[in-house]
Amino acid sequence: MKGIQRALDENGNIVFIDNAIQGGETKYFCEICHKELIIKATNSEKRRKHFAHKKGTSCTDNWSSHDISEWHLQWQEKFPKEYREVPVGDVNERHRADVNVLLSVVEFQHSPISYEDFVRRNRFYTEHHYDVIWVFDGDTFINKEWVDDITPKWYTRRLHKFKRTQNQFKEFCKDSKVVVYFQMQDKLYKALEITPRDVCLVPTDININNFAKKIYESELNKLDERQKEMERIKRRVERIKMDEQSKTKRGKSNVVGVNLYLHLPSTSSCRSPRL
Repeated sequence: MKGIQRALDENGNIVFIDNAIQGGETKYFCEICHKELIIKATNSEKRRKHFAHKKGTSCTDNWSSHDISEWHLQWQEKFPKEYREVPVGDVNERHRADVNVLLSVVEFQHSPISYEDFVRRNRFYTEHHYDVIWVFDGDTFINKEWVDDITPKWYTRRLHKFKRTQNQFKEFCKDSKVVVYFQMQDKLYKALEITPRDVCLVPTDININNFAKKIYESELNKLDERQKEMERIKRRVERIKMDEQSKTKRGKSNVVGVNLYLHLPSTSSCRSPRL
């Protein structure tokens, strides 16, 4: 289980690890499984302070199978605390997103991950209406030999491509809801379909220093577009309602007109009004 950076106190308030007090009467609980947590590595020089489940207990968030790395923490810290390790899901299944920014989750991947787990996580987040942004540690993942996990091979000086392209990123490169980046040194490269057979990493204008800002700006634009679309839908629904109401009124007028016509006296029996 990776080190947990936030928990709930006895009143249901979110407490970040930096503000947690060890040895006091306050108890802390997991946001996913609600089991009690302990504080670890308070005085460690090798590991950062973090929450952890008590020995012998397990959490339903079984995605966190590897200890969190310093690389991972440094990426998360580029975002405000409130965006980090946010629970996503429902009563049936919940997981912590590394970062949750408005309409997207960001996952940072330092250790190897299988294609099956990659697909499972994408499916989970998109089914809960989030876009997914992946950042892989390219300096660790780039290999000179093919391997079975999601790892690009050094192809040329400027180009990297993937094994099992048909099975791996092909479907996701066509899906705007899933974006894959690899960090190499201080720059990010995006996985894109170059040819019908090849998915490769291509340079972007994103680096480790402007990544958080660009993601936030992109999310604001998406939120703005979604709100505009909701307004368009709302206006469309209102027009439909008005049309229906108008049709209903016309129908009633026709009925009244017919009734009046049927009950009007004949011209011969009409009397002129008194002046």
